[in-house]
Amino acid sequence: MAERRLPFTVRQATVVMAATLASFATALLIEYLAHPSTSIVILAVALSVSMGRIGQRAEHRSPRALALAAVVLPFVAVGANEIGTRIFKQPDLGDTLFVLAMSATIWVRRFGPTARQVATFATFPLVAMLIVPAPVVPGSGSAGDGRWWSALVALVAFGYVTAARLIAERAGFLEPAASQQASAAATNTQRRNARRIAASTKMALQMGIALGAAFAVGRGLFGVHWTWVVLTAFIVCSGNRGRGDVLDKAVTRLVGAAAGTLAATTLTGAFPPRDPWSVVVIFAVLGVGLWLRSVNYAFWAAGMTAALALLYGYYGERGVGLLGTRLEAIVVGAALAVAASWFLLPVRTTDILRRDLARSLAALDAYLSAQAIPREAATQEEIAKSQQRFTHSVGTLDHAATLLRKIPAPLRSRTDHLPAITALEECAAQLPSVTAALTQLPRDDHWPDHLAHLQAAIGELRQANAQRLPPNPQAWNRLTEALTSLPRTLTTRPAAPPPATDRLWLATQKILGYANRVHAKTYELVSELSRDQTTQAYLIQDSDGHQAHLTWTRDTTPVALTAPAAPPTIAAGHTPSGYPYTITQLPDLVGPGTAEVTR
Repeated sequence: MAERRLPFTVRQATVVMAATLASFATALLIEYLAHPSTSIVILAVALSVSMGRIGQRAEHRSPRALALAAVVLPFVAVGANEIGTRIFKQPDLGDTLFVLAMSATIWVRRFGPTARQVATFATFPLVAMLIVPAPVVPGSGSAGDGRWWSALVALVAFGYVTAARLIAERAGFLEPAASQQASAAATNTQRRNARRIAASTKMALQMGIALGAAFAVGRGLFGVHWTWVVLTAFIVCSGNRGRGDVLDKAVTRLVGAAAGTLAATTLTGAFPPRDPWSVVVIFAVLGVGLWLRSVNYAFWAAGMTAALALLYGYYGERGVGLLGTRLEAIVVGAALAVAASWFLLPVRTTDILRRDLARSLAALDAYLSAQAIPREAATQEEIAKSQQRFTHSVGTLDHAATLLRKIPAPLRSRTDHLPAITALEECAAQLPSVTAALTQLPRDDHWPDHLAHLQAAIGELRQANAQRLPPNPQAWNRLTEALTSLPRTLTTRPAAPPPATDRLWLATQKILGYANRVHAKTYELVSELSRDQTTQAYLIQDSDGHQAHLTWTRDTTPVALTAPAAPPTIAAGHTPSGYPYTITQLPDLVGPGTAEVTR
């Protein structure tokens, strides 16, 4: 009987919550021994949840990434504590420093994988600072003492999250992370156009404007509750994958926040301030939110909002009146984030989608190239890596597919990329079985020819995608069928190699196409001479193929070139320009016939 295991999302949430509870207990011990403010406990929980959720990604769990995090987190925690102190003592300066720091963590991502990892780790203490109600300052000490406690708590949270993950993987409770090379290869398949503004620069400017406006509007309209506006603006703007993604996050954030606020307002009344059971409820809500986040982001938004509302209720901030205030602040923060993302250097969702499609097709082409290498030179490890890169690339399309499925089909019919995403997902699902079947087949000399045919089809899809042409569902479906039937195809007779994809030849074909269209239009215009001309000649042909030239004038008086006198009319009609003509005689005098005008 097969072993029954908990769903992966439940196991993942369990590991994160175990690390969070350990950080919480350690922070309570530090508070008891050193007497810093209770903010240190909230900071430990916020950092553990954030690092546990984001740290699950493979690129953040390599030994190099872990060492980098151990160095970056304490320094950024000290800086975040200083910014938090300035926000409460010198609001204008503190707000400005926070906006610059958050924008910088986005802008530096353009400098490569290491910079992206540093920026990711630096974001955790800055976001946690928004959740913590006050800077970490000891009750009998100075702000200088508090900053070092922040650094210690950051290291404690990081240590528990890392240890919990490694223990879970070693015990088989969680699967080991995929190789970091897959994501790195998938991220660097395209070169950025130096003439265009980098996406990281656009998103940094959008985040800066959104946060600056959120600080100004939040302090002006909501007083001490300004953090709700700023936190919402950050959540909606972060990880911007296009205008559609921002709008979707804004809507789900509003729905989840409304549900979480309503639930928390109901639960808060059941516990008095400083009741330990409210802490238990907070952790339970966070665990459920982590578990259901993969189902829909609205569950995580509801869990976070409810946990924060319960936290503020624990410190005595409660009341039904705060329900409306919190929702208004969330609406304002989401609106500011959407406005900044849509109207300030917007990132089009289709551009992000085309980039991800190009990366997936390039990864599939690389997989076929690895299969085409002779078996003595091609190692199974290289084939497995190329397969893993393709699977990772297709995985980046999941979010876009979710967004597209939320749009009614008639509204996305012209630029519907969903068939392309579905085809690539099917290819990724079938690829392990295809690889296993190819491993069992004897590698013949005709393999490169067969694989070249499939690579040529991939090249056509990549070219159409680069030219921003509407996706062709039939072509994408043919790709899936060709990849699925590849093992059977390789056992048939050798296929003729496909024509080489020559850029010069493709450009020549395009120019010839333009020339043909110009020639056809010119012929049409010449045949339709202007009405201002006095005469025009047409070639007349009867049903037996006999021809005659017809000349007409402006007064529509017919002139037959070969008519001797005024014989009876044998055919009549109108020219393509609309003028009437009359044929009185054909050249060989064969009698009446059916005449037509040839243009």
